[in-house]
Amino acid sequence: MSARSPKIFIQKTSWVFLALSAMLMVVLILINAEVLVTSLIISSINLMLILYALRMKFFEHMVFKIFFAYHVLTMILPLFMVVTLYSAPDVLEYLVKKFSVMPNDILKGNIIILIYDSILIFAVVLFNKMNFFKKRKGKLFKYYLFDSNKYVLIIIIAFISYSMKLYLVSIGAWFMYEEFDLTQYPFANTAELLQKLDVLLLLFIAYNYKYDKSKFMFILMISIIIISLAFAIISTSKAKLFMILIPVVLLLINFKYKKMYLFGVMILFFSSGPIFDYFMYLRIHNSQSIETNTIEFLNSKKIANEKNIFDDKIILRLGYQMVVARAIRVYDNENFEYKMDYLNNIIGLVPRLLWPEKPVIGIDGNKIGHELGLLHRKDYQTSIGMSNIGEAFYELGYLGVFLVPIIVAFLLVYFSQILEEKFWLGFLLSIMFGLQIGVTDWYNTLLPGLIKSFIIFYFFGLLLNKKYTNEIKLKLKW
Repeated sequence: MSARSPKIFIQKTSWVFLALSAMLMVVLILINAEVLVTSLIISSINLMLILYALRMKFFEHMVFKIFFAYHVLTMILPLFMVVTLYSAPDVLEYLVKKFSVMPNDILKGNIIILIYDSILIFAVVLFNKMNFFKKRKGKLFKYYLFDSNKYVLIIIIAFISYSMKLYLVSIGAWFMYEEFDLTQYPFANTAELLQKLDVLLLLFIAYNYKYDKSKFMFILMISIIIISLAFAIISTSKAKLFMILIPVVLLLINFKYKKMYLFGVMILFFSSGPIFDYFMYLRIHNSQSIETNTIEFLNSKKIANEKNIFDDKIILRLGYQMVVARAIRVYDNENFEYKMDYLNNIIGLVPRLLWPEKPVIGIDGNKIGHELGLLHRKDYQTSIGMSNIGEAFYELGYLGVFLVPIIVAFLLVYFSQILEEKFWLGFLLSIMFGLQIGVTDWYNTLLPGLIKSFIIFYFFGLLLNKKYTNEIKLKLKW
């Protein structure tokens, strides 16, 4: 991989997104989006702000790219998808019936999102201008344990990862919308971290691809991608699928026909809704044979073959903009009380082995869903995620919208200063921390999650690290 290819790819993509979003805005305003025109303008301004920021020197580090990729996917893109694919009356009906919000609520939500992102970007620039953190070039990434056969290590680490996935499948913790009692399975949190080791392996293969194109490495790469994608798809979790696709995209940038492959990845992600529906149907009707379930599922789709926004699972899964709007509508009232759930970050630092009776920390997503009126009154299994912006408003009201992005900026700048992405371990931790901060719905347990991730991924990354030399052969700079 050349040192400049990923950076050039991002720059060209940024300008393409800017041009397409501008043209799309004109078309939508003239044709189809009259009830959401102002909201679309706000989202477009937000998108252009983020893309402009990512071209600044302060945002060159990979941790920012990963964080904002998921943020744009869930907090900006869904509104464009809604008004592009469906008529204004259908969109209005969808917002009212599915999320109990009106266009004015969407507008208010998008303004809150824009304010949140503006404060975050401003804080990142300010922390860098003030030299709040001194860039460190320590020995953190130069350590190694031993020179060993990397193929054997890859197979062992893959075995650990897939064993943990199977364990989570067996206890019901792998699937979305599945009832699960954490107190009965205290090892589940550790297993959830270890199952992500397949992401580490794919990142390692992407990092070293230029220098190892052997057939055996290629077979390992294809095997890990296929198995990991299969697990992600049956989980019906967009976050798990996104985490696998990130290293896959980094791998595909190395290939000759990368544009075609990347287009295929995009098609896979945006067609995951029906695939998720199918595997969820199999789980619900597990007493029947797969053949019978498949026929019944296809027949149900034929009956409902008319394009219907209420059946669009992609918009439902990515539509955090709508959930944020609903959260603001519900919690912006005279009876609002500040919560103390962010203190879970302190409680979570104590290992359960030392505190067996430690309470289950976190927020009850099912309770939140009922408070927001997004769940049936008899649904005690489904959890609703509000995103970190919705959570900030839920915890601290408007104060959270101003305070939380400053803390997030602090973390992102700190990691960008201490993680040297030209080294394998810095490259690995940059992406994993970017994913951890970006994908996590709830920041009330973010700090324990980051510490656990560092311990797990640094150790296993260290196993794959080669003896350090002064010559840096591969420099990945985004």
